Amino acid sequence: MAHMPIFTKDKTQPGEKQPARPVILIVDDEEDLCQLLNLAIQHYDCEICIAHDGRQALDMIKERKPDLILLDIKMPNVNGYEVLAQIQQDPSLSDIRVIVMTSLTGDDQTDTDEGWAVRLGVDQFISKPFAADRLVESVGLHLGLE
Repeated sequence: MAHMPIFTKDKTQPGEKQPARPVILIVDDEEDLCQLLNLAIQHYDCEICIAHDGRQALDMIKERKPDLILLDIKMPNVNGYEVLAQIQQDPSLSDIRVIVMTSLTGDDQTDTDEGWAVRLGVDQFISKPFAADRLVESVGLHLGLE
């Protein structure tokens, strides 16, 4: 007896677009870290973009409007503080979720990057070095993929 091929029905109606894949923007000047993060979050059905400085990130943010940004603070040209400030000042971008990841920390919470990031309303702060699985889990939670 021959097996019949199995077809899955497309759940979109005629003329309807497929739901857009979430866009994640990784912003860090460390190319190796960007590639590691790219590999770590690839199992989500997302589009992943990478910027190596703040100026490039701002161009990509305006062009693509990502759903989530993984943002380093210490970068050349335009740093993460400036990127985040510009996102927050633009009403069309201020709803983008942001996870700040940086090695800059201190003992006094008010003078740390974490304190600054929390005051500016970032969605999460992760200190470097971090476990890749922790970041992957955070990405999934912020995008509603977990």
